[in-house]
Amino acid sequence: GRISSGTLIDAVLWQWTQRPAFGRIAAMWGYLMPGQLAELLTTRRLEEKIGESALRLRYLTPFRRNAVLGLQRMIQRPIGVFFLENDILSPIEMVRFLELVKNHNSSVA
Repeated sequence: GRISSGTLIDAVLWQWTQRPAFGRIAAMWGYLMPGQLAELLTTRRLEEKIGESALRLRYLTPFRRNAVLGLQRMIQRPIGVFFLENDILSPIEMVRFLELVKNHNSSVA
C-alpha cells in the first residue's frame, strides 16, 4: 500500500525509457546494418519484438539476440532508483522492501 498503482506504472515507464533500444545496440555491435534495421522496424509482425523479428528473418542468431538482450538488462537501471530519486521511498524503506521481496521470492521458489 506504500506505492500506488499509478506510481508503479510511472516507475515501469521510467525504467523502460532508460533502457537503450535493442536496434541501437545491435547496430553499434555491427550485428545489424542500417538497412536491415529499417526493414525490421517496418515489417515486423504485430506485437513482435525486434529481436524476434531479426531471428525470424535470420538477421541475428539466437546467441547474438541474447547478447543484445543481456546488455540491455545490464544497462537498465533498477526500478528502485525511481522511488529513491523521487523521494517516494527512503533508503531505509528500500532496504526493508528489498528484504521482504527477497524473503517472499525464496519462499515461493
